[in-house]
Amino acid sequence: MINSKRTDLMKEEILLISDLHVMSYWGLIHPEYVAKDIRTGKRDVQYVMNEPQTFSWDHWQDMARQCRNVSAILVNGDVIDGVNRHNVGAVCNNDPMEQCKMSAMLLEMLPNDVPMYVTKGTGYHSGDEFIAEQVVSELLDISYADEGIIEECGIRIFANHYSPHAQYKAAALERKINQVAAAEKYYGKIDVLVRSHNHAFSATMTTDHLAVMTPGWQHKTPYAIDKDLITPSDIGYVKLIIEDNQLITVDRRGVVKSPFCCQVMKW
Repeated sequence: MINSKRTDLMKEEILLISDLHVMSYWGLIHPEYVAKDIRTGKRDVQYVMNEPQTFSWDHWQDMARQCRNVSAILVNGDVIDGVNRHNVGAVCNNDPMEQCKMSAMLLEMLPNDVPMYVTKGTGYHSGDEFIAEQVVSELLDISYADEGIIEECGIRIFANHYSPHAQYKAAALERKINQVAAAEKYYGKIDVLVRSHNHAFSATMTTDHLAVMTPGWQHKTPYAIDKDLITPSDIGYVKLIIEDNQLITVDRRGVVKSPFCCQVMKW
């Protein structure tokens, strides 16, 4: 269990982000990061951003400006693209450590005087023996867990990265709420359930619970085309707004639809 207490304000915000897929051709990169050249060993390689990377980078900078006053940050998995067997060769640099260092550089743009939590992502991105999120947590000295209960701003959040791809995402979230409700004798009362992995925003609410599926930062990939995932990615972030430790709402103004769908074929 991850635990931090900060309930002195009447209204607080918790930033929720996930699925950065750092160094993916369709994900996030930091244009100022200088990587090591695998041929010479010298750290003198910088990357020129393509259109999807530029779109995500611009929105990331906007998030950093808009979220200066958050009380806590949750990074819910897939901080790098890793050695991704689904999109082989689709990364700027296939060294997971270089990807982790760039990911840490991006996260350093966010407030560093508030608690930041990170959970494990998908195995084929994050790794099994080399767990990217754990490495990033050590680079930044932040809290890591495979999955975790986070006590912040007077509420309890159950965070786990994985959620299976589903056409009806709100219904999938409601099923998860029912599972968590049935397990509260083990976990205690849970206020908010956070899931990710789908690169899509959704939220649903019952009498006692709120569930949120976070957007990502990666645009449509060749793997998504192979799997016939038609809907473009949701790019960005959401915030939980907590008032008087009781009223919890979701601010989705940081979510934008990816403009990169498929090629238009012309004769």
